Amino acid sequence: MKLLALDAQLPLTCTREGACCHGHVIWVNPWEVANLAAGQGLSVTDFCTQAIDCRGTRLRFEGAVDRRGKASCGLYDPQRGCTAHAHRPLTCRLYPLGRSRLEGVIHYYHAGEELPCLQACPSVSDLPSQSVHEYLLGQDITRGEVAHDAYARVVYGLAAVARRIIDLGGPEVDAGRVQGFFEQCATLSLEARASILPQVWMELATAPKGLDVSDPLAFAEAHGALLTSAVQRAAASIDGPLTEAVILYVALSVHLAPTVGADCSVLRQIVLD
Repeated sequence: MKLLALDAQLPLTCTREGACCHGHVIWVNPWEVANLAAGQGLSVTDFCTQAIDCRGTRLRFEGAVDRRGKASCGLYDPQRGCTAHAHRPLTCRLYPLGRSRLEGVIHYYHAGEELPCLQACPSVSDLPSQSVHEYLLGQDITRGEVAHDAYARVVYGLAAVARRIIDLGGPEVDAGRVQGFFEQCATLSLEARASILPQVWMELATAPKGLDVSDPLAFAEAHGALLTSAVQRAAASIDGPLTEAVILYVALSVHLAPTVGADCSVLRQIVLD
């Protein structure tokens, strides 16, 4: 990973060859899913059925294969390009750059020492260079960044609530079972890990209804409150130890974690260490 200064000049002018729409893994948070669905004129449920896999958290790449043998995103049309361009998720807007928050500071980077575009689209070197700052302004990333950061708070917040229940619950919580849950997660692929969350929670976790997609911050905060309230209601109906409530909080956090780049090992530290 190569961290970039905002004034760094790079060959970032798009060649419009569509290489970046083939062969990638694009995780999408619930606001991004709802925003994409709105752009397609579909309900979130119908859009997920058509274009999202990994139980509501990842764009499908099952389209036409390019010259490199890589399948395209299901929203890519070989004749028209991206059919969801105005509503595309943050990862797509940033590419070939990435974004991370280190100790509260936002950094932009690209994978490896060489910009990925130079291999996928060699003709990019013939086009004008841009500064990282100019490129990011042109990609209109503000709402996507707001949603990403807000959902990161939701993910880590769910884990923090699980920890508080453990601290306050005493013998009512079987910490060994919670630890076993994380050990199970560590052995699974992200695809398999997505199946841990009970199906009955899937729509609430990834396709909440009735939220205002025009405001990503309000959307994420309202969604987080919905999840917390739903778990509290479920916990109130459980006759016995609080362990199941803790595991449900953790399962929701783990399920949404890939959509914001959260590491399961960090969630484990929050809950158990």
